Amino acid sequence: MVHFLNIPLEIRYEIYGWVIRSATKSAPSPARDRRNRQSLPDGSHMSRGVFHRAPVNPALSLLRVNRQVNEEVSSVLSYLPTSYHVDIMCVKESGLWPTWAVALPLPGMGRSSAPTHYIDSVYATLRIFNPPKSMNRDFRNGLTYSLSWGLQDAVLDGFNGMLKALFFRGPGFVDRSSPEEDLDIAPRYVVKDIIVDIMAPKDASEHRSIVIDDVHYKPDRLSSRYAGHDDRSVAPEERLAAHMFRHLNLLLSFTPKMLNKSMLVYEQMFGSFHFMGKIREMEEMG
Repeated sequence: MVHFLNIPLEIRYEIYGWVIRSATKSAPSPARDRRNRQSLPDGSHMSRGVFHRAPVNPALSLLRVNRQVNEEVSSVLSYLPTSYHVDIMCVKESGLWPTWAVALPLPGMGRSSAPTHYIDSVYATLRIFNPPKSMNRDFRNGLTYSLSWGLQDAVLDGFNGMLKALFFRGPGFVDRSSPEEDLDIAPRYVVKDIIVDIMAPKDASEHRSIVIDDVHYKPDRLSSRYAGHDDRSVAPEERLAAHMFRHLNLLLSFTPKMLNKSMLVYEQMFGSFHFMGKIREMEEMG
């Protein structure tokens, strides 16, 4: 039997790359993925309804083998494409629960990092869920859809908060070198493309609404801002895609109330948002 370290270095590098880029298994439901989640690190209203956890590091087990493998894997990390995956559970009446697969260090972090803060792509899978029956109250009503919020839109704030954290903290929100609440500090990460793949629900729920828990659902509860949220002639994943598309168009509208948020996205992205499925692709952003 051939010892792994006797395999030619070029082949070992290929193996390391396959392992690091391998898909990370997502949790089947929010009920099985509640531990160790917390609000986004900025502590402002922008973090409302976004509960993240420490990212899954697919390189961690390799880095712990021995010193030689650690050095070889660190070398591979320095030149791998800067493409990342985040699984986002859209938990009704709770919020967005992102879980990143990030091989550390990030670009711009550590001695073995790539000499750039450029991110080629972020592939985001979105899955919609009703909230677990036994859920910590800290997770409840993270995104409120009450009309009393007026012009404040909780969903828009949630997605914008995640984008802001990506631009300042990088994939996995792990870079703490620049506080995003400091207006004199420029965002450190530039992103080319964000691909959004909205998955069909695999549970047995009716998903009468895409924003309200089936248990609390009442017809005509929400304004036209959420038009179609309870149109059961349309599949839940298609309703969620249309819902996100409308909110991202609003985020990029450059209206007086959205100017700062729109500018941040246009300055930190130079590619496109792509929605996979039956919703049309967003226009390319220059």
